[in-house]
Amino acid sequence: MDWNSDGKKDLLVGDTDGYIWIFLNTGTGAHPVLARGQKLQVNGKDFKPEGGRAKPWVVDWNNDGKKDLICGVEDGTVLLLLNTGSARAPAFAKATPLKIGNKNLKVGMRVCPVVWDWNKDGKKDLLCADEDGKVTYFENAGTDAGPVFEKGVPVQSRGWPISPPTGISAKADITGDGNPKLLYVGREGNIEVYGGQKTGLIEVDGQAFKLTRGKFKMSTALWNDDKKADLLLGQDDGRVLLLISRCVDEKWAFEKPVVLQDGHQPLNGGRCPFVSVMDWNKDGKKDVVCYDADGQVYWFENKGSDAAPVFNGRQVAQADFSPIHGGYRSHLTVADWNNDGKQDLLYGVTSDDDNKGYLYVFLAE
Repeated sequence: MDWNSDGKKDLLVGDTDGYIWIFLNTGTGAHPVLARGQKLQVNGKDFKPEGGRAKPWVVDWNNDGKKDLICGVEDGTVLLLLNTGSARAPAFAKATPLKIGNKNLKVGMRVCPVVWDWNKDGKKDLLCADEDGKVTYFENAGTDAGPVFEKGVPVQSRGWPISPPTGISAKADITGDGNPKLLYVGREGNIEVYGGQKTGLIEVDGQAFKLTRGKFKMSTALWNDDKKADLLLGQDDGRVLLLISRCVDEKWAFEKPVVLQDGHQPLNGGRCPFVSVMDWNKDGKKDVVCYDADGQVYWFENKGSDAAPVFNGRQVAQADFSPIHGGYRSHLTVADWNNDGKQDLLYGVTSDDDNKGYLYVFLAE
């Protein structure tokens, strides 16, 4: 987001200790260059809420045209920081807990707050997810510029409170109608779909598809040419399942899953791989890139066609002739970072040396 209103995207990050780091973009919109991170200041001191685990959300809370902050913290409290500076130079004098009546608004541990007009009444409401995956909705009974919240209620689907134990979710257009749906794995291992006014479960052969084995990661990709997003499930044994979408309207139907092959054996993306589909070597055909739970990054060259991929041989992804390795709790995503039409790698990693988080950008050449 554009923190200092200079027309360029910046980065705000909350860390485990509770600090909020601001990384200003000293480059351009097409070529971001992030300056050294600075800790958010409140009343001239580093902001560090008790308990830590800061999860910030930027919003113009009081509609004065300036960026304010709300921040979820360890004990489930949500703090409000009103901008006493300007749009170009945000400044903060204090952090106060959001209230319900005369009591602090509070949900589960390590709360992650999001501001959203949930009921479409033109006023900002509050959604909070906690450590257990529960999502709580707080309706704004005040005004858009002066929110006043009612008692929180669990967000539900089919009469059940949303509480995804896996934390595995994705957002994709699985019907090809231009309207992305939210997918996540529910408490029973079913893949649940949220879109429009209805919810449902992904089905295979007329039955709800259910994941029953070990850990896995879920991602989506346009595997064929029908403009519908298909599903890729990386399993704990390294295998990758592909489910082709056959969804029509709100009938969430998929083909029977197939195991991606690498030559004459199942493709091995490493332990519990997250799978991205992209043209890695710019030959006009989709390749597969996997990062696994141990921080390794592998890629599989498509030796077939773009419409009918064939893979043969796992290769280690490298940067400057060295393997890319993130370590424990790393996370990879693919994006055109510098707007040059090439897909780059953004890699969040945890350092084994100081247990701190770092974000690396590997630009495609």
